[in-house]
Amino acid sequence: SWLAHAALLAGIDTREPIVHDLLLGTARPTLVGHFARHGWRTVGWMPGLQKPWPVGRFYGFDRLADAATVGYRGPDFGYWRIPDQAALALLQQQELGPGPRAPRFVIFPSLNSHAPFRPLPPYQPAWPRLLGTDAYDAGAHAAALAAPVDWLAPTAAYVDAVGYLLDSVAGYLRGPAPPGLLLIVVGDHQPLARVSGPQASWDVPIHVISSDAALLRRFEALGFAPGLEPRGAALGAMHELTGLLLRGFDGRGSGRTTRPDEARVDVPRGRLGP
Repeated sequence: SWLAHAALLAGIDTREPIVHDLLLGTARPTLVGHFARHGWRTVGWMPGLQKPWPVGRFYGFDRLADAATVGYRGPDFGYWRIPDQAALALLQQQELGPGPRAPRFVIFPSLNSHAPFRPLPPYQPAWPRLLGTDAYDAGAHAAALAAPVDWLAPTAAYVDAVGYLLDSVAGYLRGPAPPGLLLIVVGDHQPLARVSGPQASWDVPIHVISSDAALLRRFEALGFAPGLEPRGAALGAMHELTGLLLRGFDGRGSGRTTRPDEARVDVPRGRLGP
C-alpha cells in the first residue's frame, strides 16, 4: 500500500522498495505540498497508524491523525480497530464541517478492505452515533467479532468488506458530505492472490466523484470514462496518475467537451505495475 500511495503523491515509480526509501530522503514535491502552497490545509487521516511514523514527515501534512488521535470512542473491531465509516464521520466533524475554514486536501487510507477483511462492522445509518461511545449496538458488535476468518477461502469476506466500504462512501455522499466535495477513490493494489487469482491483472480502478459537471468534463477529456465499470486500456501506471490529476484540477485537458452521464467517472484501469 505505501508504495502505491507514494507513487501517487510524488509522481514517482516506487514499485521497488529501495526507490521508495530513497524518495523519503529527498525534497521531491508532492501533491500534499502542491495544495499547501496554494492555501489548502493538508490532512493525513490515517486511523490504521498504530505506531509512530517518523517518515511521514516527508509529506509535510498540516495534520497527521493516527489511531490515537482521530477521536474514535466506539468499540474496537479487531486489529484495525476503527471502522471506515466511523473514521469518515470523525473526519467530517473535525475537518470538513460547516464554518469559515481553508479548503482541505485529505488523504484517507481506508482499512476494512484490508486483509483479513474481518471483523466487519455493520453499516450504521445514524451517522451522529459514530461520534460517540454508543456507535454500535452490543449485539451487532459481538456478532461481527464472532465471524470466522478463513485465510484459505477469503473471497466472500473480501466482497462483503468492499461492499461495506462502498456503502459507507455512498452514505457519506448522501448525508454529511460537504457541498462541492471532490472525492477520488483509488484502488491502490489488488487483494491477495486467493481472492484475485494468480494470473490477475495489476490494473486497478480510479473513481472521480463530483457534482461539478465542468470538472468532470475535464477528466473525461483526459481519458476517464463515465460510469462505474472500467473499460478500455489502462491510462498509465500509478505514478502517471499524479500528472493527470493536476491537469484535471487546473483545466489543461484535451478540450473534448462530451457530457458525463452522471457525476462520477473512472480511469479505465489505473495500472500500478507488476
